[in-house]
Amino acid sequence: MAPDVDIDKLCKQARQEFRKKMFDQAIYLFQQVVEVDPDRSDVHNGLASAYFLTKQYKDAVQHFERVSQLKPLDGNSLINIGAAYNRMGNYTDAALVLQRGLQKSKGSSEGYYNLGIAHRHLNQLTMAVNAYREAIRLDPDMVEAHQNLANVYFEIGSYTQSIQYYNQALKIRPGFERAQRGLQQAEELAERSRQDASPFGRLVDEADYLEQADETEHRTLTVRERIEDRQEIQTLTEDILEYVQTAIGQLRDEMLPSLHLLDRSVAKGIGATTSVHTAREEFQSAVERCAELRKQLVGKLSVLRTHEQKMGSFQVNADV
Repeated sequence: MAPDVDIDKLCKQARQEFRKKMFDQAIYLFQQVVEVDPDRSDVHNGLASAYFLTKQYKDAVQHFERVSQLKPLDGNSLINIGAAYNRMGNYTDAALVLQRGLQKSKGSSEGYYNLGIAHRHLNQLTMAVNAYREAIRLDPDMVEAHQNLANVYFEIGSYTQSIQYYNQALKIRPGFERAQRGLQQAEELAERSRQDASPFGRLVDEADYLEQADETEHRTLTVRERIEDRQEIQTLTEDILEYVQTAIGQLRDEMLPSLHLLDRSVAKGIGATTSVHTAREEFQSAVERCAELRKQLVGKLSVLRTHEQKMGSFQVNADV
C-alpha cells in the first residue's frame, strides 16, 4: 500500500464494517492500516475483536497481545486474551492471564466473569463461586454471571443458593430459558433432598432394642448382594468425602476471609458503616452456604446409617 493512503479514513471504514457485522471486510481494512502503521493499539484491538467474533481465536490472541505491548498499564487486553483462551479450551492459561489482567483492571466485571469460567472448567468450584460473585458485585445486572453462579451451586449440591441465583437471572431477563430449566431442576432436587432427610424421631434405646429384636431374623447374603453392598458403601463414602472437602474449601476460601474483612471493617470504627454492612453480608452468605453443605452431608450420613441398619438383618456366608 502506498504510504500516503488516508489511514484515518480506512480506520473509519473498518469500524463501520465492524458495526454492520461485516467482520471479514473489517479485518481486511484493519490489516491494511497495520501494514502502514503497526503501532496503533486501537487498530490491533479492532482487528483482534473481529477475529474473536469470527472464532479465529489464535489470531485474536496475537493482536490482543500486541495491544498489551503497546498499552502495558491496561489490563483489558489481557482479559480479552483470557476470554479467547477460554473459547479455545485452554483454561489453565486463561486463569493465569486473567489474574494478571485483573491486577491492572481490578474493577473489570468481565475479567472476573471469565475467571469464573476458567475456574469452573478446572473443577475449582469454590474459586469459581468467588469469581462470579465478584463479577456480580461489580455488575449486578450481568445475567450470565447469575446464571453461571447458579450452575456452580447446582454442581456442588447447594440447591438453595442455586435457586436464588436462577431467580435473580430470571428477574434480570424474564423468559431466560436456560435459567428456567436450571431453576426447575434445582427445585426438584431440593425437594428430593428434603424428602430424603428422615422426619422421624428416635427412642433413646431404639438401636439396642432393634438389635435384640432382629437377632433371630438373619438370612445369608449372596455373592451378588455382597458386591452390591460394597459398591453402595463406596459410592456413599465418596459422596461424603466430596461434601467434606467442599465444606473445608468454603471455610478456607470464604468463611475465614469474610471474618478477616469483618474484623478490619469493625476496627475502622464509625466511619466504616458501609464496609461493615458489606462484610456482614459476605459473612452471612458464607455461613448460609456452609449450612447448606452441612444439611447435604447430614443427609448422606443418614443414608449411610440407614444402609448399615438394613444390612444388619443379613449375615455373610463364610463358605461363599
